[in-house]
This record gives sequence, structure tokens and C-alpha cells, in this order.
Amino acid sequence: MSESFPRRLARFIRQPHVPHSIAMRWKPISRRLRYGFGNINTTRFWDDTWRQELEQGRERAHNYVRLHAAMREAINPDDLLLDAGCGSGVFIKSLDGALTTRPCACDFSAVAVEHVAPWCSEARVVELPHLPVDWLGRFDVVVCGEVLEHVADAPAVAESLVRALRPGGRLIASVPHRPSGKDDHPEHVRGFSAASFRELIAAVGVAGDPRVIREDTNHEFILLIGRRGVEAPTTGS
Repeated sequence: MSESFPRRLARFIRQPHVPHSIAMRWKPISRRLRYGFGNINTTRFWDDTWRQELEQGRERAHNYVRLHAAMREAINPDDLLLDAGCGSGVFIKSLDGALTTRPCACDFSAVAVEHVAPWCSEARVVELPHLPVDWLGRFDVVVCGEVLEHVADAPAVAESLVRALRPGGRLIASVPHRPSGKDDHPEHVRGFSAASFRELIAAVGVAGDPRVIREDTNHEFILLIGRRGVEAPTTGS
């Protein structure tokens, strides 16, 4: 079977002799030709992305040391933890041995879930906001790192995260910091300022003060840690 044009283009721009400026110009076009011109955050796209990154050992690019250290400060050894949208599991792996009970994880990419499963007590393929019924009200901590900027319905996904928490449980959520609220990253559906992220999380019954964490010159994040109130939603799929 002959190779499709999008695949040939993607392979071409990865060649070492192709100048970086040209590769960066053609990469978004190659992706769109292959995955379509709607929301690129599909199961197919992320299965391919994680498979390629894991094969090439590039998942370490998501190891945000300062951000993850700040997240771990809010976690106790005896917490039952869910990493929602775990990706390649960089944060989960950073918890190895730190918790009495191994964490749970979910992602809509089966490639990601299969990879992260050895570090988890449970790892499931889940497309948020549709949580398994036996996860509702179960967790002391739900972590959601760099997920909400990718989803079409951020309020519904945020609400599902809260439904997974027991009353008084903690939500630890982060997104890229975009002070203007605009985000032109091709994989991001929307951007968040600190104020708009606070509003999103407060609307689902979690109060907290966002803090901005500068990881390096190219990455700046909003981190919000808050507790679920007793009246937060507990039903739904």
C-alpha cells in the first residue's frame, strides 16, 4: 500500500537535513492534513502522539519539575489519588513510592493508559467527563494537569473532576498561563488567565487561589489547589 501524502510530509519534516524553520512551518499543516481541521484533540491524534513520544523517549519533555513539585506538596502519603488525563504518566511516575496506596489514572488514549498501568492500582481508558460510576466520590485528591485547555467543554470536565472527589477532597489542576486569555497553540481549544481559571473551578464548587509557576522561558503555568465543598455535585456519568 502506498504511503499517504500526510504521512510522507510528516516523515519529510522530521528528517535531520530539513531546517528547523521549515519543519516548524509545515508541521501544523501536516497535522491538519492527517487529523482534520476540527478539534485536533482526538483519540487517534493522542494515541499517535504518545506512541511516537514513548518510542523516541521524549515523554520527559513533559517533566515540569517546579510545577510537579508544587503539586506534590499538596499530597499526603495516605491519599487515594486519581490522575485524570494522565498522558504518558510523568507526574504519576514522580509519585512512585510516595503514597501508601498506588494511584489511579485515566486517559482517553489507550496507548497512554497501557504505558502508565504498571505504576497504578487502576488505569482505565476514560473520556472525560464520563467517569466510571465506582469512581464517584472516591478520591482524596484528583490531579488534572494540562488537560482543560484541550477539551471542548471545560466546565463539564471540571465538574466531573469534582464528582470524583469525596467531600472535602482536594482538586489539583493546572493549565498553561495565558494572561490575555488567548492561546494560539494548535492543540489548545482555549486559553486561561489566572482569573478565568479561578472562575472555572469556582463554578464547580472548589475555591482556591491560583498561583503562576514559571517553569522556564517557554513554559508558565497556573496551578490551583482547592477543596471540594459538601454541596458539590455527586451524580452523573
